[in-house]
Amino acid sequence: MSRAQLQPEPELAATPAVNLLYICEFPPCNYHGGAILMHRLLENYPPDRIIVFTSRRGLQTSRVSDRLTCRHVAFPIAGGSRGLWLSRAKQLINWAVLVWISLVAVLTIKRCRIGVILAVLQGWFCFAAAAVGRFTGTPYVMVVHDDFICRRTWFSRHILKPLTGVVLRRATHIYVVSPAMQRLILREFGSHSEVQWPATGACRNSERSRPHPNNDDGPVILFAGGLNHAVDDCIDLLATLIGNEKLREYGIPRIRFHFHTNVTKEERRAHGWDHPDILNLGWVTQADVPKLLGSADILFLPYSFREGSRHMVETAFPSKTADYLAAGKPILVVGPPYSTLVQYASEEGFAEVVTELNVDMLAQAIQRIILFPDHAAMLAARALDVFCRNHDIERQRRDFHTLLQMTVSGNRSRRAGAGLRPC
Repeated sequence: MSRAQLQPEPELAATPAVNLLYICEFPPCNYHGGAILMHRLLENYPPDRIIVFTSRRGLQTSRVSDRLTCRHVAFPIAGGSRGLWLSRAKQLINWAVLVWISLVAVLTIKRCRIGVILAVLQGWFCFAAAAVGRFTGTPYVMVVHDDFICRRTWFSRHILKPLTGVVLRRATHIYVVSPAMQRLILREFGSHSEVQWPATGACRNSERSRPHPNNDDGPVILFAGGLNHAVDDCIDLLATLIGNEKLREYGIPRIRFHFHTNVTKEERRAHGWDHPDILNLGWVTQADVPKLLGSADILFLPYSFREGSRHMVETAFPSKTADYLAAGKPILVVGPPYSTLVQYASEEGFAEVVTELNVDMLAQAIQRIILFPDHAAMLAARALDVFCRNHDIERQRRDFHTLLQMTVSGNRSRRAGAGLRPC
């Protein structure tokens, strides 16, 4: 890598851009929640001032058109394994890869005059980011979207968790995805952090319009996102409600459920989602999401009731929430009372909230939205208000750029005070 591949960092007064090294196993792109959020945060960052260190697996999963236009450097990383000895062998390989990543990162920081390292607390690469930051004296910012550390395995408790504590305590700044995650980080590791909610761009008025008012085919409930253990039990509940036609008892003769996700016909049959009013319309690109959401009457936002998912839903936060809020549509939240999503929706008042896996409670919530237009309009207005206050990506980008400037300036002052030559 030549010095010309990133321009030397000028004085902060001349430009707000700081030379940035992003280190994470998944690249900023548009193929799952955390990657999407990082892509949005960095999308408008000058491409000649950022380098991405990521995994080969991450690059293979994402499409070129969905990534940032900057340079990407890929490293191999071994996946998990059920066999004990094979798993340990892969862990040793991954530690060796981290040494390789660290050596390349040190050279990159020196040659390209990197001002700040950015990393996500996920997988293995975050440990390399912290080690390199410590060795070179480069400040690093850590982002925490999910809790990948506090698990019940011996390796997590005795190796990963102590290392995570070191990583977080030495970070210059920590972003977390929810107040519950903020409390977890403080309780487990004694580290203070800043909440950075999932965010997206504002929708145009045309994207928020409903193209088929009073459609004889019935109102549309829509879900867009990945199908996994965090949502499928709630989707099963909605599918059951539609399949048994119980909504007729609540004055709604017909309702349709459209979900945009990757699911096979066999999986639909296994879940019982083969009703004619339950349509899987396939995955859509991020660019098409605003218009898609604007075509629905209700946006369905589920979070799992499964006890095995409890730790996740108590701290993480679904990234699609930002898109739903920006759409300015009535939102239907289904999840347990202890979930971050239910607590947030209840506090902010932007959704009908169902806190039990109960078809009657779900039917009543849908009835309040469909049969009471003033109530639906209030929910839509609240959604836009919450979006503007907490989920606008333009504001987050401005705050992030300001943080980078202050971080570099503070690091220079510390180095100068210690008698060190600034990079």
